[in-house]
Amino acid sequence: MPKIADVEFQGASGRKHIFQAYTLGTETFNDVGGVYIFTKETRNQHGDIKYYPLYIGQTNSFRNRLTASHEKWPCAVENNVDCLCVLVEENTFSRRAIELDLLSKYNTPCNNGTYA
Repeated sequence: MPKIADVEFQGASGRKHIFQAYTLGTETFNDVGGVYIFTKETRNQHGDIKYYPLYIGQTNSFRNRLTASHEKWPCAVENNVDCLCVLVEENTFSRRAIELDLLSKYNTPCNNGTYA
């Protein structure tokens, strides 16, 4: 999957989290932990690209978690997912804090008020 951009998502705390955005494809991610967001790319009236979060989660292994068998993948597809954004973070406590910070701000259609 080719990287397409660095994308900033600001959490409810005001903290900015920088993710790497990748197009959908058949390659796999490395076996590292982090926070991930299924997104839909949109353009505003000025032509600027924005990434709309569809699902926010965290994992101890991108390789094992970011697959077509992900339980929220059908919801993401239904909502026109076209990009995966990842932030590498090996510390479990930090991953969960980032995930909660983002979920506290964004009303994502595929989280259904639950935490991954």
